[in-house]
Amino acid sequence: MVLPAWSKDAPGYHAVLAMQAFSYVEAAQYGRAADRGLRALELDPWDARAHHALTHVYEMTLNAAAGMRWMQERRVYWAADAVAATHLWWHWGLFHLALGEIRAALKVYDEHVRSSRSAEIADMIDASALLWRIELLGGNTGERWTELAAAWEGHIEDGYCTFNDMHAMLALVGARDWRGARRLESALDRSQSHRTRYGEMTRLVGLPVGRALIAFGRGDYAPATQALGLLPASAHRIGGSHAQRDLLYLTLLEAAQRLRRSARRAAA
Repeated sequence: MVLPAWSKDAPGYHAVLAMQAFSYVEAAQYGRAADRGLRALELDPWDARAHHALTHVYEMTLNAAAGMRWMQERRVYWAADAVAATHLWWHWGLFHLALGEIRAALKVYDEHVRSSRSAEIADMIDASALLWRIELLGGNTGERWTELAAAWEGHIEDGYCTFNDMHAMLALVGARDWRGARRLESALDRSQSHRTRYGEMTRLVGLPVGRALIAFGRGDYAPATQALGLLPASAHRIGGSHAQRDLLYLTLLEAAQRLRRSARRAAA
């Protein structure tokens, strides 16, 4: 722990508290996370990372309405010119989805998450993740996937981050760009043999997830359900937060539900 070496009088102490707040979120200690996040904002109300941690608290405790009210009250601090602004807008979109407001979430995507057509990987990850969730809930995403998949095209063979690979595959499958999806699958197949951490995570998580997403997009829900259901407990090592990795569970749940509906129709 570095905290004993710091005090509230030290410059940057708010940033240390904000980082601790997020670590508590990921450890499911939401009361402590809220306490540290609020203390950080008392010292610096512009601390985007503290806002981020507190937004996660509302997300993970299923308090979407309260989370939106809190974000609205503090919008001047996080909504523009902050290092995490796009990601915080992504959280705003998730709150809308939690409340069943699909059109509002699409508006957030168009006006904030993907308005600038950013080529930053973090922004593209947020775009893929939000659009996929919207589609899982039956939202009409129109041609949005086509633009996003094209933005990911140059990163198909980056070969260094499983979390990025997953979100690239979401966009390619969402756009029904099967050529690009198969190209990414081939890149993952090659990478799984590398004796690196990335090679290990590709073998354990990246390649199975990529194939599951392709199967899901093609309507092959049985292999998608099987692959996602067999992901190891170590899948959290791909990176991101619990809130971000929930996308895998949401896709598994939807695949299983669609498979069940198909079986009922066949039996009728």
